[in-house]
Amino acid sequence: MKNVKKDDVIRDLSNKKYLVDKGKNVLIIVAIVLTTFMIIVISSMGISYWNAISRRSCMMEGMKYDVQLPEPTKAQVKKARQIGLVKHAGINVKCAVIESYEKKPVHVRLFWSDETNWNYQCIPAFEMLKGTYPEKENEVMMSTQTLKELGIKEPEIGMKLDITYQELSKDGQLNEKELYLSGYFRDYSGQSKGFVSEAFYDTTGAKQTDLTQGYLNISLKNPLYSKSQIQMLEQQIGMENNQMIFADYDLLSNFMKFAIAIFILAFLVILSGYLFIYNILYISVSKEIRFYGQLKTIGFTSKEIKRIVYKQISKDTMIGVALGLFLGGAVSGFIVPAILRIANSTITAGQPTGLSLEIFIVAVVFALVTVYVSSRRPIKIAGMISPIEALRYNEVKEKKKFSKSTNGGKLIHIAWRNMFRNKKQAVIIFLSFFVALTSFVTVNTLVKANSAERILNTYYGYDFRVLNETISSDKEQQALTDDLIKEIEQVKGVSSVQKVMSSDVVIPYNDKAFGAFLKRAYNSPVAVGDYKEDLKLYKLHPENSRFLGKIVAVDKNGFEMINKCLKKQVDEKEFFAGKVAIVEPGLGISAKESVGKDIMFYFPGENKKESHSIKIDAEAEKGPNYYAAGIMPDFIVSDAYLKQIKKEPLIELLNIVYDKPFQSKIDKQIKKIFHGKAKLVSFSSKMSDYDEMKQSEKQIMILGRGIGLILAILAILNYANMTASGIQDRMREFATLESIGMTSRQLKQILILEGLGYWLITGIFVVLIGTPLSYFVFTITNKYQVPFAIPILENGMVFAVSFIICIIVPIVSYHVLRKGSLIEQLREASI
Repeated sequence: MKNVKKDDVIRDLSNKKYLVDKGKNVLIIVAIVLTTFMIIVISSMGISYWNAISRRSCMMEGMKYDVQLPEPTKAQVKKARQIGLVKHAGINVKCAVIESYEKKPVHVRLFWSDETNWNYQCIPAFEMLKGTYPEKENEVMMSTQTLKELGIKEPEIGMKLDITYQELSKDGQLNEKELYLSGYFRDYSGQSKGFVSEAFYDTTGAKQTDLTQGYLNISLKNPLYSKSQIQMLEQQIGMENNQMIFADYDLLSNFMKFAIAIFILAFLVILSGYLFIYNILYISVSKEIRFYGQLKTIGFTSKEIKRIVYKQISKDTMIGVALGLFLGGAVSGFIVPAILRIANSTITAGQPTGLSLEIFIVAVVFALVTVYVSSRRPIKIAGMISPIEALRYNEVKEKKKFSKSTNGGKLIHIAWRNMFRNKKQAVIIFLSFFVALTSFVTVNTLVKANSAERILNTYYGYDFRVLNETISSDKEQQALTDDLIKEIEQVKGVSSVQKVMSSDVVIPYNDKAFGAFLKRAYNSPVAVGDYKEDLKLYKLHPENSRFLGKIVAVDKNGFEMINKCLKKQVDEKEFFAGKVAIVEPGLGISAKESVGKDIMFYFPGENKKESHSIKIDAEAEKGPNYYAAGIMPDFIVSDAYLKQIKKEPLIELLNIVYDKPFQSKIDKQIKKIFHGKAKLVSFSSKMSDYDEMKQSEKQIMILGRGIGLILAILAILNYANMTASGIQDRMREFATLESIGMTSRQLKQILILEGLGYWLITGIFVVLIGTPLSYFVFTITNKYQVPFAIPILENGMVFAVSFIICIIVPIVSYHVLRKGSLIEQLREASI
């Protein structure tokens, strides 16, 4: 019976104490609400940001698949669809090119996709899709980029299109036709393309087994595939001739790097929230130590006092978590998506927001665990402290001696001493400030790196590219002539035209130069066949197409771009004299042993006696050419040297650089120059990609900046909370200092100096530790190899605001807490 009565007393006392301490409870609830809210909003926005980045990457590819097999046979397609690893296997075939629309020259490639490819691989890569896939022979679906090229700004489904197109068959007939628009879509591939029905495809004579025309796009059940899985896939499908599956063999390692970066960011965000809620609870409970000591004097045990504290904190926690969940869900589920829809009209109301049940569960668990951990130590102190110790308890350890000197140097000394005399509080202030600001800097760096402009400027080493589509076909021809190049150079706004020539070459077996390379190649998934048998064949018949390499020639502009990226610089005079060459990895596999060696080569069809020799002087990470030959590495020489040893070498591609990037007018002018050569060339443009990416750019920026803003606010709140609490604890000391001669102005100066100290030291740690950390995260998530750059403006604004906050918060807190005359302050502080 006595226990029941004591329980009632504890419950009543806890309830009354809860009502009395409204201000303290409101502060605790706000801390829990903000922390719960932050976890939900940052997690959902982070997932949405990642989804937006991933989706944009997919849209830049123009199709969503994992691996690709060129020129697939019907038997191979059937086998692929029966393999357990494969989720979807869809066919995509380039069958025709539109040369003109209403007598105006254009260049639009037409593709046929089977049902699997369209539904599971094309549609997921579209930002927007309206209409249906063509079913009739006279129907076509086009990208918004294509429609713009045709001069159609407001397309309507069913509209008529008068076109002239060329079939991509051996005959390559030119036809006129009336097509009707069955639908349109937007992706970021930058390609002028359209899709046609199977009936139209059949009329063109093109085949999926035609060189560079047909592809089997394979989506795997587990997109994180390994090299061994691709090798097994090749064996089960059965490769023919020089076929091989194109795959990203660094995918798994890159994913692990990215996972590490995400873990670091998540840890920083969670640590920021933990420190914030810990600070509030620890200070709030510590301030009630004297009250708990008084309870001890009237018979309450340590266990009972702990129950009282836990009951109060439990109520704050339930209210705080509930409000945090509601506000976080409202913002993440309704407000943020609404803002994103305003920024990007293609986002529909039903599109995923990144909010999930798992996020709510994590937020609740995190808040509960943080509250429990944060309250353990102060509750333990409250339960174990004696009544006498409770009366003397003060988190601030006061010094017995006060300096009477008032010069500036002494004020700095006092401020410095005050910052570190409570080492635990100083560590918490520095750590919370550092973690939040470092998180902000890291997120801001990633946002800037993922801007469309920076990605495209890095992804493209040119503004416009013209590719000779006849290379590696049965009918190779000089589609890019010197006359056409001169026309391009005369276009106003064109800065330079970089010419890349190439030719297949036979490289007789050279064990010292390429022996190790061949072993690595046959141990990788890219080479199919038996190493020993193929090596015998290579030694006897190096002219076999399987073992060909390429000689790639560049002009002065091209050489300068390659040379500046080399670890070992190549002498320009020797390069253009034809004395040295640069090797590039064959099929992505290093041929480093060839550096310093002389290699022999000759052109297919020539006599071995007419072979040439050149010294390999360096290895490049990648070459400027688009097409590959056989398994042997390619090597780069000067255009002058190639012209000396081969009559009329083919120009493979032109990389065109503008005076100013992103010029759509220049793109159109260059395309007009190639009117009538639709079957021979293809284009890629930086501006085309940027034009299509602008919509999602706003979405990505809003999400990224939103995360950064929340982290910056958290840093400021953490500092403001700890500073205000520290000043409240020191009001008795301030009153004592004033009583021995220190002026109010000097006290304010000390507080300002303390704030500046916190800001300066934290800033130094952010620069010395936070910046390298952000660089590390940036490096392992840098898919497009964008150069590292610190967002100076955004970071500068946050540091400027934090500087002002560090000065204002101590002064405002002092004015709010300073009440009455000096005598009243001393009397109140001694109670």
